[in-house]
This record gives sequence, C-alpha cells and structure tokens, in this order.
Amino acid sequence: NEQATKKKDRIGCFASWHNHQVGWTGSHGPDRRNIYYIEIETSTGNFYNIHNKQLNSPITFEEANSDALVYESGYNGIFVEPTDARFNKHGDPEVLIHQYINPFNGWVGPRKTTNFIYTAFNSNTSEWYIPIPILEDDDPGLTSLGAFDKTKEKDVPAVMVSRGSSVDYFDGSKSSTGSIPSFTKNNEKSFEAEFKEFKGWLDIRNPHKDGRLMVLDSLRGTEISEEYYMGIHLYGDGGFVERNSNESSGLWKKCWEATTDDECFVETCPMNEKLLKVVLNSAFDVEVLMFKIFERQDGKWDQILKKKPRGELPFSYETCLSVSGDFNFILKARRSNEIDDSTSFGEYKLIWGGDMLVEKEYPVPKEGNVKEGFRFEQKPSSPGPSPSSTSMAPSFQGDCSQNGNSRFLYAVKENTGEKIWRTCNRLTGWTEKKKENACRRDYGNGSEAKFMCRTTCGTCPSVAQRMGSVM
Repeated sequence: NEQATKKKDRIGCFASWHNHQVGWTGSHGPDRRNIYYIEIETSTGNFYNIHNKQLNSPITFEEANSDALVYESGYNGIFVEPTDARFNKHGDPEVLIHQYINPFNGWVGPRKTTNFIYTAFNSNTSEWYIPIPILEDDDPGLTSLGAFDKTKEKDVPAVMVSRGSSVDYFDGSKSSTGSIPSFTKNNEKSFEAEFKEFKGWLDIRNPHKDGRLMVLDSLRGTEISEEYYMGIHLYGDGGFVERNSNESSGLWKKCWEATTDDECFVETCPMNEKLLKVVLNSAFDVEVLMFKIFERQDGKWDQILKKKPRGELPFSYETCLSVSGDFNFILKARRSNEIDDSTSFGEYKLIWGGDMLVEKEYPVPKEGNVKEGFRFEQKPSSPGPSPSSTSMAPSFQGDCSQNGNSRFLYAVKENTGEKIWRTCNRLTGWTEKKKENACRRDYGNGSEAKFMCRTTCGTCPSVAQRMGSVM
C-alpha cells in the first residue's frame, strides 16, 4: 500500500462471521453473516480497526460487532462472504461481497448466487459506503465468481462476474457529484464461453487487457481427467483464449503417471539426444519384472537405466539417449499365473526419435523367467527399396537372410494413415491364408512382409537373379 504512507506497514483483512450454531445437525454449515474489517501491523502484530483503534487479540464477537463491522447482513436466509479486496489508489480498503443462498444443510449442494455488492471506506466522510449492488439475480441457480479488474487504478474498480459459462464485465464509476459509486455492464468486454461451466478462476499477479484472469473448466474425457484436471483459459479483451493442445509437451500426463520426480520432465531432449519411448503392452498372465538399458562405452556395457513397472500394463516410459550411442535393451518377464499350462505372450515396442525400432511379441512359458534383448544404435540414413508391383515377385536387393525379430509393415489405416507393424516371428505362426494375404500387400514402403520376411513369404531371389541385379 505505497499510496498510503500511514498504512504501508498494514495488512488489510476482510472476514465474515461463520455461525456454526444454526441447528442443522451440528454440521459445518454455510451460514456466513456480516462483513468485518481489521488491519494487522506487520512490525508489531497488533490489530487495528479502520479508525486506527487498537483491538484485542483474539477479537471477541462483541468487539468485532462494535469496532470492526463493515456491513451487517442480518439473518434472512441470504449469506455473505468477501471474495476480493484491495487498497484503492487513495489507500482506502474496498471489498467485493458475494451474496448467496444454500437451501441444503451443511456443505451439501452449491452456494447459489443472488448478488455481488461493493463497498469501500470513504476517507472524506470516515465511513463505509452503503453497499452498492452490481449484479442481482432474481432466480438464483448457479454459483458465480467475482473479482476486481486489477489492470487499472481507478476511483471505483471494474468488476468481473462469472455466470455459468460467461463472464460479465462491469465498469465502475462515481456519480456526477463524485460521491456514490455505480456499475455499468460493458458488453464489449463481456463474453460467452464455449465450455459448459466455470469451475474456478485464478488472479494473475501481473494482469493485462488480454489476460485479466485464468479461467478453469472441467475437461471432458475419462472419469479421472474430469475429477482431477481442468482446462485453463485466459480471459481478456479478446474473450477466452485456450491453450493449443497441439503445443502441449504432455508434461501433465508424465507427472501424473510418474512414480519418482525424475520421471516428470519435459518431452524435448537436449541437442544430440533423441527421446526413447518404451511401451509395454497389456498381456494376459504376463508380469514384466524389470527392464534395463545398457550403453557400450570403452569396450564394455554400462547399465544406464533400470526400471520396474508399477501397476498393471500397459506401461510406458521415456528417456533421452545420445544419438551416437550403442545401446542394449534387456527385459525380464514371467508368468503371473502358473495354473494354465499354455504359453502366454508379452509384447513391447521401442520408439526412438519418433521411429519404430522394434515391436515384438515374445513367448512366456509357464515356469521360469524370460529374458528379451534388443540392441540398437543410430544408423546412417540410406534409401530403401521402392517397389511398385503388388505381386509377390522376389526382390532383387540383398540375400535371403531373415531375422525373426524384424518388423514389417502390415497395414496402413485409411482414415488416419497410422502404420501397423508386425514381426516375422508373428507372421510365421499365422494361418496360410492370412500369411499369403500379408505377403501380397505392398504400400510402396519397402518394409512390407515380402521384403522383410523373405523366407516365410517365399520371396527369396535365386542366385542368378542376385547376380543379374549386380551385373
């Protein structure tokens, strides 16, 4: 409070009387009456009223009514509470008061707004203004929020009030005689939002005309997202501005799923590193004990990561790895149910820098642990084959070696363009008809089954064909 030198050591405090003795099953009821004001001197801890009279600590109910009362609401079923307050440019305290009803006992049911009223201390008359109504609702049914516009210093502040999914903006002014505050709705600064209803809002420490408040609304989606997360918007002269979800780093999701602080980090990686994503898909009767990542340094393998998944699958984890490193991924799993004699199958995939390294389905027998491994490093980019034929004619590039862990392009979704990958091991176990269909497919990618799984598809080139391609 730099404007009022006499009060720069004071903290202003508005409060209401929370009456617990309302005869409602002895619960913590919504009965809030009257508005009081005191000042706390920070250097001494002493309490004072608006007229600089020192008060006792603690302040009794009787003393508050005689020396600190700003507005006496009485008891007529309408309750009051201060929602925003500040020292105005003259150094005098002013407050925005929420009037509401609650037809339910205790905390059950929302507070239904009937009005917002304003008052301030008039240092010229040494009295409080008679409270001025701002927004009166004849049919209360919603809980509204109210706050001062703190972007400007005026004799009477502008007020923002939420009503359902809108914000109404009221300019504050004084009458022509300069004595009585009044409020007029500013339609150009009042906006209707596209979302259903406000769940809350937050003041901004350094507000400006394009961002006076941070407005919160419920996210649509899963039960968890609706209960624990909120959408955030800026409200200002341009209306409501919502953050572009495409620009989100996904940090909130990482931190929500994190089991340690180290797992909560921004998705971008430092220069010369790429993001590795480990995905463990859900599998029947398979428990992943842990996975590790080793890096080859100075001729030996050093463990750089050890992770034990928590909770049920699916599970994902991300970390940044050097683009020049040589890495080995090791996974250990076992059966979670040993009653069934059949073999279960787990599945994992590694995505590095947005490129799929491997998507593998691995067998997990009834007894014992299973160890899976995959070695990877950054490879120089080179053009791949670009077949155009849709036949099963053999490719003349390379020999007939086949790695069962190699993945092939199985399908491309028409609506999204998403690529679906499978492994040669998986292809081998398919029925002949399904295998034949997979081996005939061609998307002009060079990674289809007939090029990656030559032995299974029967597309191995003859010796003469391989020599002819060289000649």
